[in-house]
Amino acid sequence: MPQTSGKNSRLVHLLLDVFIFTIIAIPAQAQIPVEYFGMQATSGVALQPPKWWSNPWPAVPIGSLRLWDAGVAWAQINTAEGVYNWNILDEWLQDAQNHNVQEVMYTFGETPQWASSHPDDPVCAWGPGECDAPKDLNLDGTGADQLWKNYVGAIASRAAGRIKYWEVWNEPKNAYYWNGTVAQLVRMARDAREVILSIDPQAVMLTPPSHGPWQTLYFAAGGPQYADIITYHGYTYKSGCIGFPRAADELQIVSGVRQVMATYGQLAKPLWDTEASWGVTSASCFYNSDLQAAFLAQLFMLHWSADVKRLFWYQYNNQQNGTLWTPNPNNHRRNFPGTMRKAGIAYEQVYKWMAGMEMPGPCSVSGTVWRCNFSGSGGYLAQALWDTSQGCPKGNCSTKSQSVGSQYVSYLTLDGQKINITNGQVPVGAKPIWMQNQ
Repeated sequence: MPQTSGKNSRLVHLLLDVFIFTIIAIPAQAQIPVEYFGMQATSGVALQPPKWWSNPWPAVPIGSLRLWDAGVAWAQINTAEGVYNWNILDEWLQDAQNHNVQEVMYTFGETPQWASSHPDDPVCAWGPGECDAPKDLNLDGTGADQLWKNYVGAIASRAAGRIKYWEVWNEPKNAYYWNGTVAQLVRMARDAREVILSIDPQAVMLTPPSHGPWQTLYFAAGGPQYADIITYHGYTYKSGCIGFPRAADELQIVSGVRQVMATYGQLAKPLWDTEASWGVTSASCFYNSDLQAAFLAQLFMLHWSADVKRLFWYQYNNQQNGTLWTPNPNNHRRNFPGTMRKAGIAYEQVYKWMAGMEMPGPCSVSGTVWRCNFSGSGGYLAQALWDTSQGCPKGNCSTKSQSVGSQYVSYLTLDGQKINITNGQVPVGAKPIWMQNQ
């Protein structure tokens, strides 16, 4: 990248700051639907009621369900040409119905080795050849693409009316997930849209989730014309234990995504974050359970403030990445109730706080103190408040006293407590509190 003068550099940063402010200031007047709260889980919870080796259904409210890393990828279902194993997918869809999860999204990925254009490709994370395009699809996107269309048609027919949202491939910016070309994936998106809508006209198509250079290439190649919703993955953590992830960094990611959307005339489409959390815990050494809870709560509020219409948390029972719940330690009693972690408790509280509310204006920040205002029926008013300068060393969370408006009479905490406000002062720390006037 060529160097710029100090003057030009300052101008670039100024323009970026203005753009980020614009994103923060997008009005979010609509009522926050329960579907905003998306969740992902491993296949360990698919079998319900659980057997001794599997997990209970998530003990948190789920507004939307994303099926990824859930035992239902293309290679796991389509085990040979014309051969399909629907067992786990059927379990998931029955679970969703039984637990009143109205909206389900499926993410395509993992080309079966038998169908792969490079069946011995060692780059692929899932298995040899599983990050490559089908063997009947040329590099420039020409070719029959029949192997893909056959699978898309089969799963759409199986799940029509039960899976509403279809996301074409997972994280293609990473070669270990997609080692094909942009042209190939645009063709696959086009074919998927044609096939799925011919089976279920009410289905909704999503872009491959991405941001940065790969998103620009895909949009420039015409990919988003085959999608109704734009998606990205909003991880903010950095590997190497060089600092904890910060929820507010999400706003810069959103601004970058919207810049590309604007360039290619896609701003009218909704924007979803289909996978986010603090990421791989060991990668950033983010082991502090109190700060994990704080991060989750901040993330859900800031996404809605930035007009991101859905956020899918990754991953409820994954023990390495965004863990909300840990199973019973007895390997022969995995079906017994496990332990809800502080972040899982926080998720449930934030769901209770936000679902059904309106956010009459964007979240604002003064120094290190963030405020997000909410309103509900019957004159209900609330404000979420947190201070990113505060920490939680060894389970002891520091706070600073803040003066608040006289309309607020109590506040709620991320662990479910309700505390009356006295003398117009509240303790504000990294964990958001929810002040209310009733």
